[in-house]
Amino acid sequence: MEILAYATSPFRIAGLCYVRRSMEFRAKGGYNDALSANLHAHPRCFGGGAVSCATTFAQTQQDQNFVKTAMEINIAEIQIGHLVLKQGASEDVRKFGQRMITDHTRLENEITPIAAKIGITPPTELAPDDQALLTKLKGESGAEFDETYVHAMVEGHRKAVQLYKAEETDAQDAAVKSAATHGEPVIAEHLRLAEHLKSTMGKS
Repeated sequence: MEILAYATSPFRIAGLCYVRRSMEFRAKGGYNDALSANLHAHPRCFGGGAVSCATTFAQTQQDQNFVKTAMEINIAEIQIGHLVLKQGASEDVRKFGQRMITDHTRLENEITPIAAKIGITPPTELAPDDQALLTKLKGESGAEFDETYVHAMVEGHRKAVQLYKAEETDAQDAAVKSAATHGEPVIAEHLRLAEHLKSTMGKS
C-alpha cells in the first residue's frame, strides 16, 4: 500500500513530469549544462522536494521563453525599422521606424548578457511571422506600405505589452524580472505611438 501511495502521489508525479519536461527541453536544444547546474543548485530544488523543483523548472523555462521572445522582437523591430527608413511614405512613419531601431537596439544590448546567463543563444534569424511581415512590406510602397506597417506595429506591441507585464509578475530570475520591468514602459510607449499613428492615417 505504501509503494502504491508513493507511486501515485503528487511528489512522484511531479518528479516524473519534471524529468520528462527536462528531457524534452534538452532535445529541443533549449537547455544546456550551465543552466542545468544552476537549476539543480537552486535552493528550491536542493532538498526542496520534487514539487518545488518541478515548479522551479517551469518558472525557469518561462524566463527562457520570455528572453528568447524579447530578443526575437528586438531583431525584428530593428530589421523592419531599417526598411521603413527606406520605403516609408510618411515622415511620421519613418520617425517611428527610427524610434524602433534606437529603442530595440538598446533593449537588445541590455538583455543579451542576461540571455547568456540563463543559457539562451541570441536568435540569428527572424521568427516566421516577422519574416512574413518583412517579405510583405518589401513588396509594398506608399500609403499601402505605411498602413501595413502601422497595423502590424499596433497588433504586435499589444501582444508585447502583455508579454512584458506577465514576466514582470512571474519572473523567477531577478535579472530577467528587471529587464521586463525596465522594458515594459518602453514597449507601452511604442504601442501608444503606433495607435496614434494609426488614428491619424489618411488625415491631412
